[in-house]
Amino acid sequence: MKTDYELEIEQRVREYGFTLMDEALPEIGKEVEAVRVVQDRGFGGVILNTKRIVVPIVRTGDYEYTDLLNETRMLSQSEFLGWREPETNSESPSTSGEGASQGAMAAE
Repeated sequence: MKTDYELEIEQRVREYGFTLMDEALPEIGKEVEAVRVVQDRGFGGVILNTKRIVVPIVRTGDYEYTDLLNETRMLSQSEFLGWREPETNSESPSTSGEGASQGAMAAE
């Protein structure tokens, strides 16, 4: 069962045009944009903060993903909330520019 906060985050992800990873997965080998959950951890694995960033990824296998922006390989599905087809500058001029999409899903 999901908390109200988790449901709120999922709704926000959908509002940005993403498909939740729980609903459908991207095709293997196809580049897409995804919301990646990044958690900074402290001593003993304590979560210090959580960020949600939009990064280009490729699904490289049934259970493996690669973050193309940070060149991080062998990631699992649980590291991502959702995905969408990459936007072009003509489709969404408000998100164009360096780093524009990376800040779109920043955690509160």
